Amino acid sequence: MPLYAYHCRGCGARFDRFLPMALASTLVIHDCAGVGQKIFLPPMVRGDLPGYESPIDGRWIEGRRARLEDLKRSGCRPYETGEKEYHERNRIQENERLEARVDETVEREFDKMPARKKELLEQEIRAGATTVVQRSTVGE
Repeated sequence: MPLYAYHCRGCGARFDRFLPMALASTLVIHDCAGVGQKIFLPPMVRGDLPGYESPIDGRWIEGRRARLEDLKRSGCRPYETGEKEYHERNRIQENERLEARVDETVEREFDKMPARKKELLEQEIRAGATTVVQRSTVGE
């Protein structure tokens, strides 16, 4: 649906309206109840994409058509609106869940330790011992 620009004859304000092309010649009323006079503006032209090196195969990509061909050639597709943000949120949430599970495991294993081993560990920490977090999977 096209966007039409108008000048209000009542208050002098400039305003826009989305209208179907079939209604383009109808009378348009502004919020102040003044009649809108259509303003003819040049069409908006979308520029082409600047050139870049394809992250897929290193070829130089110049423009939208070359980008689409590059994506098709590699079996990829462009991101949908909000897709990057969605995946980033999911990655952060998954990392938070992992951290919580690690904390729970450490607490559980600490609770299983004999009292003497807990005392020695607490003394080492109070004395300034540093820890190194190292993650591994079973079987490594």
